[in-house]
Amino acid sequence: MKKQDYLYLAGYIVLFAVLGYLIASNRLIACNADHPYLSGIVQFAVLATAGEMLTTRVTDGRWEFNGFVVYKMFLWGASGLLFTIVFSVFSNGVLCAMENKMLPLYQNPWATALFTSFFLNLIFSPIHTIMMRLLSNYGEARFVHGNRMGFYETINSVGWSELLDFLFRKTLPFFWFPVNTVGFMLPVVLRIPFAAMLSFVFGILMMILRLRERKQIETIAS
Repeated sequence: MKKQDYLYLAGYIVLFAVLGYLIASNRLIACNADHPYLSGIVQFAVLATAGEMLTTRVTDGRWEFNGFVVYKMFLWGASGLLFTIVFSVFSNGVLCAMENKMLPLYQNPWATALFTSFFLNLIFSPIHTIMMRLLSNYGEARFVHGNRMGFYETINSVGWSELLDFLFRKTLPFFWFPVNTVGFMLPVVLRIPFAAMLSFVFGILMMILRLRERKQIETIAS
């Protein structure tokens, strides 16, 4: 390990120690209840970015903190804002549908969580993942390579077969659907902290997708 690795490792230890303290002391829950939007933005921006940076170190052998990382931090913060809103929309929408007998098993908490996770991952999650991939590719071209990609260039920069396979055959059915079901069984004030901690994993998954996509493009080019 290099000296820089120890510095970043110390940073990760501090980050998760602070997060553990905030959860154990109920301060994070109070913050989510009083300032849901701000709390969602900060938690997603910090944890998802930390996940991406760690993956870059493991896969590329270097720590990366540059304009592109800052750009991604803003994207993840926007994701935190969206998830704060979307969780409420889908959970309350499913409850309304169950109450109106459009979905079965009204007042069954397991069924409510299952339906909420299903519709979230069917409708919102694919759109969010695709937009993050497009915006990430644009940001990488802009801040890493100094290339201002246009609309069609950004679309063509995505390895669509790899993205759709990764999304619909792997992560959505086998990871996000079950873990979001667990998340929606938690009290409302715990859902965003739970999702924010999962954003650390999401950051890792998006970085893995980026590397797989890059490998696919290189294979086609060769």
